[in-house]
Amino acid sequence: MTDSLDHWAEWLLHRRHGGDAEALRRTMEYLAPVRDRVLANAKIAPGDRVLDVGCGDGLIAFGALDRVGPSGSVIFSDVSQDLLDRCQELAAAMDVLDRCQFIRCAAE
Repeated sequence: MTDSLDHWAEWLLHRRHGGDAEALRRTMEYLAPVRDRVLANAKIAPGDRVLDVGCGDGLIAFGALDRVGPSGSVIFSDVSQDLLDRCQELAAAMDVLDRCQFIRCAAE
């Protein structure tokens, strides 16, 4: 990831919660059930391959990794290379990089 993030990555990773760890925790606490409903409605099964269009910081995509299991995979897609780089760093730290693919492209 570069020292200077694109505007979308800067907002999502830093300004959305104002740099306040407690605000970030509350935001994630609020978004977790939303993510879980989206994933439940998608009816993802072990072994599936999931595409997250506009993955941002990976909220949906990382949740999908749990559902596809070790035989499945998730494609992270976003216009922001900075966000894709951050997701790739997180995937490496979680030791799930082998089940992830990262593609920079617009949603359309």
